[in-house]
Amino acid sequence: MAIWYNSDISNETRYFLEFIAEKFQWSDVSSDIIMNVFCDNLKIEFCDLLIKLFRKVKKIITINKKSITINYIKLALGLPQIHYSQGDIENWLSESQMNYRRLKDVAPVSLYFGKFVYNDLITIHQSHWSTLKEWEGKISKFVSNQCLHQVKDYKTCFRNVFKLLKPGGEAAIFFCLKSGYVDWLYKLIGNPEWQKYFNGKSPEMPSTQFKYIPVSDYETMLQKIGFSVIECKIEERFIPFKKDDIISLALTYFQMPEASIEIFKRDAYNILMKYFPQNPLKPGTISIFLTVLLRKPEH
Repeated sequence: MAIWYNSDISNETRYFLEFIAEKFQWSDVSSDIIMNVFCDNLKIEFCDLLIKLFRKVKKIITINKKSITINYIKLALGLPQIHYSQGDIENWLSESQMNYRRLKDVAPVSLYFGKFVYNDLITIHQSHWSTLKEWEGKISKFVSNQCLHQVKDYKTCFRNVFKLLKPGGEAAIFFCLKSGYVDWLYKLIGNPEWQKYFNGKSPEMPSTQFKYIPVSDYETMLQKIGFSVIECKIEERFIPFKKDDIISLALTYFQMPEASIEIFKRDAYNILMKYFPQNPLKPGTISIFLTVLLRKPEH
């Protein structure tokens, strides 16, 4: 489940891509290989927007560490310009260390969109293996939008990005450090009136949700890895949402009598307005995000 809810997430994604294209002066990408780390939230539509913005790009490689997500997005989008690959940005293994199995000459294993899919051309790697090695030093541009919030070891993650980039290559990364939605949800879970109905489900949250790391620490880490840091900033952003949707989402973490639901909804909204006092006609939460724009030196 998303750690933020944004009813206008596609426009936010488009803005991010247009911002970095202008900042880095990305115009002629006909000889470039772009790598995108994407998450499980298909509402972000990052691959679609990449193709629309960079129509003449040589190749786009999009990676996710879950094979099921890779297979799903291949079938959902069907974009021939994109190479879909399973990979974990926190892991870096050589080809000789990787075992893989090819599902070949097997009966149909999946039913997507009303049709059978044969996996004779799909290579599925176990979740802890990575396909990053094959792209070492070949990536012109690395982009990731709202997807690296659960990385446990950012030093390893950014070191791998550095290794993937060719000399002069650039990276643009944006992700949530602290979710206002998660803060609000935990206030509901901690409320004695509703705590007894909590079903024990753990919400998706940034690995830094309960930590404070100053922006200078990120910048120092990136410079030590070898990057030229073009921009590194932490900022608060107001995340709008539809009232009914987010309260219904919060309800999935509770199991309560039918008679209590309307009272819960009112209480949840009042708590939201108390901690995030915005225009009641446009409710939302405030989350903290990190933006980094990086370049790998030519030499």
